[in-house]
Amino acid sequence: MSEKTQRLGLDETIDVLRKLLVDKYRIAKSVEEINVDDPFLAAGIGLTSIDTVEMLGYLEEQFDVEFRNLEDWIDDPPSLRELALFLVDKSRQ
Repeated sequence: MSEKTQRLGLDETIDVLRKLLVDKYRIAKSVEEINVDDPFLAAGIGLTSIDTVEMLGYLEEQFDVEFRNLEDWIDDPPSLRELALFLVDKSRQ
């Protein structure tokens, strides 16, 4: 994990996730349009299951975490806030 991602708090992690969703996945025109309490998949933010797996792989590398049971993350997708909380918690362990 980079020193930068290791020191991120919840708000900063949410900002990183929002920026990734806007820049890479073109989910919205601006980060402010993304509701942090919406789930990641089609019913919420709009990522497909393939996008979600790709994004989780990217986050594993960037935050040096492991998402066990990827199917669980896809079948019961977390909100942006829940994902950020997971990343912050894991990065502090």
